Amino acid sequence: MDTITYNHANAKSIPEHPEYMITEDGQVLSFKGIAPRILRPATNKGYLLACLSLNGQPHGKLVHRLVAQAFIPNPEGKPQVNHKDSNRQNNHMDNLEWVTPKENMAHAQLGAAMQAIAAERSMTANLKFDPQFRVFSEPRAKAMLREGATVYDVVKHIHGVTLKKQFAKGLDTTTKRNLRKQGVPI
Repeated sequence: MDTITYNHANAKSIPEHPEYMITEDGQVLSFKGIAPRILRPATNKGYLLACLSLNGQPHGKLVHRLVAQAFIPNPEGKPQVNHKDSNRQNNHMDNLEWVTPKENMAHAQLGAAMQAIAAERSMTANLKFDPQFRVFSEPRAKAMLREGATVYDVVKHIHGVTLKKQFAKGLDTTTKRNLRKQGVPI
Protein backbone atom coordinates (compact mmCIF):
# COMPACT_ATOMS: atom_id res chain seq x y z
CA MET A 1 0.00 0.00 0.00
CA ASP A 2 1.50 3.33 -1.07
CA THR A 3 1.85 6.03 1.61
CA ILE A 4 2.33 9.78 1.17
CA THR A 5 1.92 12.90 3.31
CA TYR A 6 -0.85 15.28 2.19
CA ASN A 7 -1.61 18.50 4.13
CA HIS A 8 0.34 17.21 7.15
CA ALA A 9 -1.62 13.92 7.25
CA ASN A 10 -0.53 10.47 6.15
CA ALA A 11 -2.45 9.10 3.19
CA LYS A 12 -2.59 5.54 1.89
CA SER A 13 -3.87 4.18 -1.39
CA ILE A 14 -7.25 2.45 -1.41
CA PRO A 15 -7.07 -1.16 -2.58
CA GLU A 16 -9.17 -1.85 -5.69
CA HIS A 17 -9.28 1.93 -6.35
CA PRO A 18 -5.74 2.90 -7.44
CA GLU A 19 -6.64 6.49 -8.33
CA TYR A 20 -7.74 7.31 -4.75
CA MET A 21 -6.12 7.64 -1.34
CA ILE A 22 -7.49 8.02 2.19
CA THR A 23 -5.87 10.17 4.89
CA GLU A 24 -5.63 9.26 8.56
CA ASP A 25 -8.16 12.00 9.34
CA GLY A 26 -10.73 10.73 6.85
CA GLN A 27 -10.19 12.83 3.73
CA VAL A 28 -10.58 11.00 0.44
CA LEU A 29 -8.15 12.15 -2.23
CA SER A 30 -8.68 11.71 -5.96
CA PHE A 31 -5.66 11.56 -8.25
CA LYS A 32 -7.72 11.68 -11.43
CA GLY A 33 -6.73 14.71 -13.43
CA ILE A 34 -3.79 17.10 -13.20
CA ALA A 35 -3.68 17.73 -9.44
CA PRO A 36 -4.98 15.78 -6.45
CA ARG A 37 -8.28 16.97 -5.03
CA ILE A 38 -10.22 16.26 -1.87
CA LEU A 39 -13.61 14.64 -2.50
CA ARG A 40 -16.69 15.95 -0.72
CA PRO A 41 -18.45 12.94 0.76
CA ALA A 42 -22.20 12.55 0.94
CA THR A 43 -23.96 11.45 4.12
CA ASN A 44 -25.95 8.29 4.61
CA LYS A 45 -27.66 7.85 8.00
CA GLY A 46 -25.09 10.23 9.46
CA TYR A 47 -22.08 8.36 8.04
CA LEU A 48 -19.81 9.95 5.44
CA LEU A 49 -19.89 8.16 2.10
CA ALA A 50 -17.34 8.68 -0.69
CA CYS A 51 -18.23 7.92 -4.28
CA LEU A 52 -15.25 6.25 -5.96
CA SER A 53 -15.31 5.14 -9.57
CA LEU A 54 -13.64 2.13 -11.08
CA ASN A 55 -13.82 1.49 -14.83
CA GLY A 56 -16.55 4.11 -15.09
CA GLN A 57 -18.72 2.45 -12.41
CA PRO A 58 -19.47 4.39 -9.19
CA HIS A 59 -18.87 2.65 -5.87
CA GLY A 60 -20.08 4.15 -2.58
CA LYS A 61 -17.58 3.54 0.22
CA LEU A 62 -18.03 4.43 3.90
CA VAL A 63 -15.19 6.75 4.86
CA HIS A 64 -14.73 5.34 8.36
CA ARG A 65 -14.25 1.83 6.94
CA LEU A 66 -11.69 3.13 4.43
CA VAL A 67 -9.72 4.79 7.26
CA ALA A 68 -9.88 1.67 9.43
CA GLN A 69 -8.83 -0.64 6.60
CA ALA A 70 -5.87 1.60 5.78
CA PHE A 71 -4.61 2.60 9.22
CA ILE A 72 -5.94 0.30 11.96
CA PRO A 73 -4.66 -3.25 12.28
CA ASN A 74 -7.38 -5.88 12.65
CA PRO A 75 -5.57 -9.05 13.79
CA GLU A 76 -8.76 -10.57 15.25
CA GLY A 77 -10.71 -10.04 12.01
CA LYS A 78 -13.49 -8.03 13.66
CA PRO A 79 -16.10 -7.05 11.04
CA GLN A 80 -17.36 -3.63 12.17
CA VAL A 81 -15.82 -0.21 12.79
CA ASN A 82 -16.91 1.81 15.82
CA HIS A 83 -16.68 5.58 16.35
CA LYS A 84 -15.35 5.86 19.92
CA ASP A 85 -16.95 9.27 20.50
CA SER A 86 -20.25 8.22 18.80
CA ASN A 87 -19.80 11.05 16.27
CA ARG A 88 -20.30 9.49 12.83
CA GLN A 89 -18.67 12.49 11.18
CA ASN A 90 -15.38 12.12 13.12
CA ASN A 91 -13.43 9.66 10.97
CA HIS A 92 -9.94 10.27 12.36
CA MET A 93 -8.07 7.02 12.88
CA ASP A 94 -7.68 7.78 16.62
CA ASN A 95 -11.48 7.81 16.94
CA LEU A 96 -12.05 4.45 15.22
CA GLU A 97 -11.69 0.85 16.36
CA TRP A 98 -12.52 -2.60 15.01
CA VAL A 99 -15.33 -4.29 16.97
CA THR A 100 -17.67 -7.25 16.90
CA PRO A 101 -21.40 -6.60 16.32
CA LYS A 102 -22.00 -7.26 20.04
CA GLU A 103 -19.32 -4.74 21.07
CA ASN A 104 -20.76 -2.20 18.63
CA MET A 105 -24.26 -2.57 20.07
CA ALA A 106 -22.96 -2.25 23.63
CA HIS A 107 -21.17 0.98 22.67
CA ALA A 108 -24.24 2.34 20.88
CA GLN A 109 -26.35 1.86 24.00
CA LEU A 110 -23.91 4.05 25.91
CA GLY A 111 -23.55 6.59 23.11
CA ALA A 112 -24.95 10.08 22.98
CA ALA A 113 -27.95 9.09 20.87
CA MET A 114 -29.08 6.52 23.42
CA GLN A 115 -28.52 9.00 26.25
CA ALA A 116 -30.74 11.54 24.48
CA ILE A 117 -33.48 8.93 24.02
CA ALA A 118 -33.22 7.90 27.67
CA ALA A 119 -33.46 11.55 28.77
CA GLU A 120 -36.54 12.08 26.60
CA ARG A 121 -38.18 8.95 28.05
CA SER A 122 -37.46 10.00 31.62
CA MET A 123 -39.01 13.42 30.99
CA THR A 124 -42.10 12.05 29.25
CA ALA A 125 -42.46 9.55 32.11
CA ASN A 126 -43.44 12.55 34.29
CA LEU A 127 -46.26 13.53 31.94
CA LYS A 128 -49.81 12.24 31.74
CA PHE A 129 -51.48 12.35 28.32
CA ASP A 130 -55.27 12.56 27.98
CA PRO A 131 -56.21 9.56 25.77
CA GLN A 132 -58.52 11.76 23.70
CA PHE A 133 -55.64 14.06 22.65
CA ARG A 134 -52.62 11.71 22.96
CA VAL A 135 -52.24 11.15 19.19
CA PHE A 136 -51.54 14.85 18.76
CA SER A 137 -50.09 15.87 22.11
CA GLU A 138 -47.43 13.18 22.66
CA PRO A 139 -45.42 13.83 19.45
CA ARG A 140 -45.62 17.60 20.07
CA ALA A 141 -44.46 17.13 23.67
CA LYS A 142 -41.49 14.99 22.60
CA ALA A 143 -40.52 17.55 19.95
CA MET A 144 -40.63 20.37 22.52
CA LEU A 145 -38.50 18.36 24.96
CA ARG A 146 -35.94 17.62 22.23
CA GLU A 147 -35.72 21.36 21.55
CA GLY A 148 -34.92 22.09 25.20
CA ALA A 149 -38.33 22.79 26.72
CA THR A 150 -39.06 21.66 30.27
CA VAL A 151 -41.91 19.38 31.28
CA TYR A 152 -43.54 22.50 32.71
CA ASP A 153 -43.44 24.23 29.31
CA VAL A 154 -45.07 21.18 27.75
CA VAL A 155 -47.88 21.10 30.33
CA LYS A 156 -48.44 24.83 29.97
CA HIS A 157 -48.59 24.88 26.16
CA ILE A 158 -50.09 21.57 25.05
CA HIS A 159 -53.74 20.79 25.68
CA GLY A 160 -54.40 17.38 27.23
CA VAL A 161 -51.02 17.05 28.98
CA THR A 162 -50.64 17.20 32.76
CA LEU A 163 -47.97 16.33 35.28
CA LYS A 164 -48.32 12.89 36.84
CA LYS A 165 -49.54 13.11 40.43
CA GLN A 166 -46.47 11.32 41.80
CA PHE A 167 -44.18 13.84 40.11
CA ALA A 168 -46.25 16.83 41.26
CA LYS A 169 -46.29 15.51 44.85
CA GLY A 170 -42.49 15.57 44.88
CA LEU A 171 -42.36 19.30 44.13
CA ASP A 172 -41.85 21.71 47.02
CA THR A 173 -44.56 24.29 47.77
CA THR A 174 -42.51 27.22 46.41
CA THR A 175 -42.03 25.47 43.06
CA LYS A 176 -45.74 24.60 42.91
CA ARG A 177 -46.72 28.20 43.68
CA ASN A 178 -44.33 29.58 41.01
CA LEU A 179 -45.62 27.10 38.43
CA ARG A 180 -49.25 28.02 39.15
CA LYS A 181 -48.34 31.71 38.70
CA GLN A 182 -46.88 30.81 35.27
CA GLY A 183 -50.11 29.05 34.29
CA VAL A 184 -48.88 25.48 34.69
CA PRO A 185 -51.73 23.29 35.96
CA ILE A 186 -50.71 21.12 38.91
